[in-house]
Amino acid sequence: MLSREQFGVKALIGNGEGEFLFLLRSEPLPGELTPGWDIPGGRVETDSETLVRENPIDALRRETKEETGLELSGPFWVAGTQTFEIEEAWLIVHRTYFETSCPPNPRITLNPKEHIENRWTTIHHASDNLQLNPMLRDYLLARSRGVGRIPTGSQITL
Repeated sequence: MLSREQFGVKALIGNGEGEFLFLLRSEPLPGELTPGWDIPGGRVETDSETLVRENPIDALRRETKEETGLELSGPFWVAGTQTFEIEEAWLIVHRTYFETSCPPNPRITLNPKEHIENRWTTIHHASDNLQLNPMLRDYLLARSRGVGRIPTGSQITL
């Protein structure tokens, strides 16, 4: 059977004080026992008729607004890419991480179907203290260590 491919985006949103926005999911991901912490993001949609994929920045803005109510204006920096396989689903996921910032003290309006809590914290604190999904943890660890120290759980390009 051939693997399917999925394209996704994630937003590492800073508040200008060295902290980033993390969201507690309302439901666990497959393979998790309890809901974990994540950052805004989701799938890049593909038009079913034309098979044209959505612009990644448009997808990032749409997903962030749906999940948090924030309207991101940029600028956006490509912070890294990650590719991993979900074997039981015959799925290869290609994810692009973007970094951006928002004005101080933004109003966060969570979509309770997706997230139940938000927290501004440092990457170090999140990595050490929040239950992050393994792919996000891999990315944050690679980001904090710099190029050349990439975890083996996924292919990450910084």
